[in-house]
Amino acid sequence: MRVLVVDDDRSVREAAQELLERAGYTVDVAENGEVAEELLSRGPAPDVLVLDLLMPVLDGPHLLEDLRRRPGFSSTRVVVVTGLSGRFLKEALRVDSVLTKPVQPRELLESVRPPLQVASTAEP
Repeated sequence: MRVLVVDDDRSVREAAQELLERAGYTVDVAENGEVAEELLSRGPAPDVLVLDLLMPVLDGPHLLEDLRRRPGFSSTRVVVVTGLSGRFLKEALRVDSVLTKPVQPRELLESVRPPLQVASTAEP
């Protein structure tokens, strides 16, 4: 599974990359939305996008808006990692998860992990 981590804080990017790679994910990193767009123009959409909101050059909300127009991005799950707080942030951005910095490693792993697929069982 491929994850793209986009955050302007180098220590956050490096910590997330190390944690996710140890868990078996393929991880790309970008320091802002512009660099993320360059990476994505060269390859397929990631399975999960871990995205900071407040970044220079191209911020998280604008990157997300741009990416949603791309074919193939609709199945990418989005995990926002931010210092902002707000009850309605998840719904307003239409993302899968919102984690507040500083993020605990367990929280990040749980948010990136694919949702459990519940097998439907038909009763006779």
